[in-house]
Amino acid sequence: MNSILYRHKIDETCELILCQFNFSSSVPAPVAGVESVPIVEGEKKNYRDRERSAVKEMISVLLKNDVPVELNYDENGKPFLVGRKEDVSISHSRGYVAVLISGERVGGIDIELMSERIRTIQHRFLHVEEIQYLKPESYLEMLYIIWCAKETMYKIYSLGGLDFKTQMKIEPFIYNNSGKIFGTIARKDFQKKYQLLYERQGDIMLVYGFDDPSS
Repeated sequence: MNSILYRHKIDETCELILCQFNFSSSVPAPVAGVESVPIVEGEKKNYRDRERSAVKEMISVLLKNDVPVELNYDENGKPFLVGRKEDVSISHSRGYVAVLISGERVGGIDIELMSERIRTIQHRFLHVEEIQYLKPESYLEMLYIIWCAKETMYKIYSLGGLDFKTQMKIEPFIYNNSGKIFGTIARKDFQKKYQLLYERQGDIMLVYGFDDPSS
């Protein structure tokens, strides 16, 4: 059974949804701050099947469609709905799934179940200027906002080949449980600034945003 944790109508054509899915009675539900129990080989297919099922169910909920929607992926890994014009972005993290549907704009969404483990990989994605504004009292949350924001921009850009550490940068911000931030993709052949929104939902950090053709 999939549990809808959060649903937000952004405007008349855009909506997002966050759910938790149960994929196996033999595997404990993930807990924030606790290392996940590894999924044994026999459970992996069941997990992926349940994850895909949850994604399709949430898409149908957002589209108010009782007919199963066909989901596919392009050569760069961007998801699309076969035979429909709506843009879709998908994210999943250890038993949680988020889906963003937009009728007119290209969007991106990313979620992460927060844990201390991100500290061990921060050197891979933190720009040198981002290190300067991180605050000790909200260090973990800010790390996740930066990571999710870069994943979101990567999905909006959708062409791949970006270096998270040197070609993507999040401007300084003060942490709250929700807020607006700005990020930039800068490479020789492409430069663009994005406005992104973040929200903390329990132990999940969620970031989403849209492409602005005029910028």
